[in-house]
Amino acid sequence: MAFVDGLVAHATPTPVHARAWAPLREPSFRAVWIAGLVSNIGTWLQNVAASWLVTELSASSRTITLLQAAAGVPALLAYPAAVFADMTDRRRILLIAESWMLVSVTVLSVLTLLDHVSAMSLLACTFALGLGGAATMPTWQAIIPSLVKRDELRDAVTLNGMSVNLARAIGPAIGGWLAATAGVGVGFLVNAVTLVYASIVLLRLRIAPPSPAEHVSFRHAASDGLVVALTSRALRGTLLRIAVFSGLAAALWALMPLLARRIAGASSQGFGILYAALGIGAFAGAMVVPFARARLSSRGLLAGSVGLLGASFFGFAHAPNVTVAAAVLFVAGIAWITIMSTLIVAVQEASPEAYRSRVMGLYVVCFQGGMGLSSIAWGWLVEQIGLSATMSGAGAGLILGIALASRWSIAPEHTKMGRDEDLSRSSALASPAAPSVPSSGIGAFRERR
Repeated sequence: MAFVDGLVAHATPTPVHARAWAPLREPSFRAVWIAGLVSNIGTWLQNVAASWLVTELSASSRTITLLQAAAGVPALLAYPAAVFADMTDRRRILLIAESWMLVSVTVLSVLTLLDHVSAMSLLACTFALGLGGAATMPTWQAIIPSLVKRDELRDAVTLNGMSVNLARAIGPAIGGWLAATAGVGVGFLVNAVTLVYASIVLLRLRIAPPSPAEHVSFRHAASDGLVVALTSRALRGTLLRIAVFSGLAAALWALMPLLARRIAGASSQGFGILYAALGIGAFAGAMVVPFARARLSSRGLLAGSVGLLGASFFGFAHAPNVTVAAAVLFVAGIAWITIMSTLIVAVQEASPEAYRSRVMGLYVVCFQGGMGLSSIAWGWLVEQIGLSATMSGAGAGLILGIALASRWSIAPEHTKMGRDEDLSRSSALASPAAPSVPSSGIGAFRERR
């Protein structure tokens, strides 16, 4: 499930030149790209269906925000999965994870269609989907670069980002329509079909397994990755920014079902429109980011976007109707994609090639794991001070956090992928004979939480 952006959506913005389409000439990458678009539409469709369903099953703000927690907390296991992705047969890991998620969403579909679903069973199935996602996301980081030429890697990142942002705009609208016409159970079933399609693509995909030289002990590989990340000033600062940002920004995703239900009332279509507005804003922002990045520093772009997102939290908390709320969420989507594209590129560019899956696993832990854990706190705070005050407080925290985060380093802005000198020294400290693994500077083709 994809309640928040995990990896691919914020990798690199929409292409601005014809060369950006070159990776689609590779049959394997093209198949993965199409599967990603279909799969992410199913994911976002399910997000809306699950968010609508939990508001029907429970009136407790704490229970409703636990939906985000159930989706995000399993991401704490992303780092072990990333270590395995650098050591073992990645396609097998992905097939097992996809099968696990297929079983989970099928169970949820059947329970919902038979009217036997409860808040607890919804949370349990969401948690199970999150476990599959924790294994899927960093593993895709390791396989996709093997599907394209090295000089096409950034363009492949761009295309993946465009695919996910497009799905984020389309999926919620379809989810709202299905919830209103056929029921949320059908929405879950459609997502199951997209998982079947993704599994078929994986079965037909041919990926070379890691070479014997890459096989090291799990403990050694895990400790090496931690040393690489923690001894790099640039990576350490960027991961700290991500952890603080995710804790505050989690309020949007945790409280979105509550606020959307309050604003849209009994209209599931209006509910879907609000989610779609956020996705459309992200899609539009992806086309603007390259021009903004050419004119502003990473620090300046981050500060401005975080401030804009914080202001949009205030607007969403006090929006009087669906139209105003959709406009505010459109702006929030632009800010969101700008922040995440800047952070994910910083992490990728500062990561040595042999450790990139593990560094991206730490990114997932900091970002999605932080979101899941902090969602519990946001649900508790709603019960203490109210929904609007909590959302406004999160916005104020984001704005105040700009000054705090300015003390933390961010990865160099003009570093070639995997060639940051700071990280080169760190990798030497980690292991004198580091395993050689493929570069993984491209986002996963699907989002699962």
